[in-house]
Amino acid sequence: MMVMMRKTHNLTNLTLNELLGYREIIPEKLGVLPNSLPYRVVEKKAEFSELPDELRHKIKFEIYQVSSSLLGSIPASSPDFSVTISMPELAGKRITLSYIPATQDDAALIEEYGGITNVPAYLVEMKPVLRVEGEPLAVGSPVTLGETQQFVMEFITPGGERDRVVNDVTVGAYYAVGLNVGKVPQRLIEKRIANLKVIRYLIGKVNVSLDSILGEQLYAVAMSYFLELDMFNDIFAKTTDIVWFRQPSEIITSTGLSVDYLFWSPYMVDITGYNIDVDRNVYVTFSKDGDGLKTIVFMQSAGVMGSAMEHYVLEQAYNISSVSAVKIINIANEQGIPIYEINKDNVNDILPKLQVSDEVKAAIKNSVNSGMEVTIPQREIQYINWTGIGWIVLDPKSGAGAYMISGGLAGGGTADEKRMEGEKIFIEMLYTVASQNYDPTLPEAYYVGVAIDLAVQEIIKNGIEDKIWLLQGILDGVVRKINEMYMKGKIGSLEFSYFMLIADIAQMFLNAAGSFQLGYAGLLVKAAFYRGALEITDFLADFLVGYRGAGV
Repeated sequence: MMVMMRKTHNLTNLTLNELLGYREIIPEKLGVLPNSLPYRVVEKKAEFSELPDELRHKIKFEIYQVSSSLLGSIPASSPDFSVTISMPELAGKRITLSYIPATQDDAALIEEYGGITNVPAYLVEMKPVLRVEGEPLAVGSPVTLGETQQFVMEFITPGGERDRVVNDVTVGAYYAVGLNVGKVPQRLIEKRIANLKVIRYLIGKVNVSLDSILGEQLYAVAMSYFLELDMFNDIFAKTTDIVWFRQPSEIITSTGLSVDYLFWSPYMVDITGYNIDVDRNVYVTFSKDGDGLKTIVFMQSAGVMGSAMEHYVLEQAYNISSVSAVKIINIANEQGIPIYEINKDNVNDILPKLQVSDEVKAAIKNSVNSGMEVTIPQREIQYINWTGIGWIVLDPKSGAGAYMISGGLAGGGTADEKRMEGEKIFIEMLYTVASQNYDPTLPEAYYVGVAIDLAVQEIIKNGIEDKIWLLQGILDGVVRKINEMYMKGKIGSLEFSYFMLIADIAQMFLNAAGSFQLGYAGLLVKAAFYRGALEITDFLADFLVGYRGAGV
């Protein structure tokens, strides 16, 4: 800390380029171009026109079926699919793992029930699909919706050294893989954000794939994490006289999917938010003056910042409160929960005091037995709708660490599930209305409007707290439904553009809902889609009635 303070004092005279470690090549002007490099050749091993395959960084993607037994989940002995690709081919490209209906009958059943969150999971089979920039690279075998699979990424270095990263994935969820093969350029993020804006403009004009919307959004979040973390590392390295670079690293961003089971089989699935899992974040560091303590301080600071970024980028992208290991520990401290620092000398005394699962206790004991130090609150915290634990596993010799949260994630997740709950209420009302009172002469948008009305009434009737967030969830569900209707040809481009305009207006007033009565905000959401192909004049009439009725 004293070193950081001394170095920080000297930053006032640095330019931004100097702060970020900017370097400029000084040209050397020669009268004649030399035919060889100005270095003495000690030994020549081999010559080749291109880099041999065995000297390339590669990554292997595999998906494994998983069977359940009394002993737990057991992955199959051979992968469902296996694909190996040169790492440079994937640099800056969107990689996603998602699931599609296995057959037309499965797709029809999902459509009939109104989506994967409504259909009984045991009735539907899905296939895993690995895509690069939206193009299918590998497709797996059918598996029941809500089941667990193992997604394996194997990093292969020049010379053949391998590092396997294993993740449990839920059939029906959506995953994006972000690879950082050195540093993430800011222009990549700018390009991805521009892509999302173009896609939003194209919706309603051409068919747009889910991967180019949801996959692109998740990928942009993943790469934003690395961009911001790398910028911090550059600045901190400058202040501590550290030279650093990263080995190929990886992050997964995903939609959360919870599963309800009936006799050990998936029964229903539900969307629960967004998650970040930083599986591989490998640094190589050197101190310019040979002070090993500086590299430890750098690694510890980079780890803490990396953990903080895991909740920050989710809040930044989705405007939803989120958690990470360092945030959980900070919240626990604010709530007066004891924080323990555990090592091999006190593990037997402190472990019995922890009010956490046996699985977490076992993980702590294994870490401490390996020479690590663990920081953890005494018990789980409650933060908005999220309940769980977070802990840090630190190597005191190198400063490297793992920053874990409940669910086995080395990352973060969204904590505010109220928006998701609002969307769920809307979907349930839509399914109820369409199944019980279906009239083929009415447009589907009519049922959307009725479902909005019933969903808002349900929220107000039950006196649910944080109603604005629930209303936001309803609007999220409505926008998804209108996109789905357009992509399936149930509404035309003109209707779609109109609906999206009204949605933007409703969103504008929801954003300012703190200064309006709840009933008024609810009226705006209902009015957005209440009667199918509303004319603008009709909407404005309803709008004025609501405006005056709200007493604003």
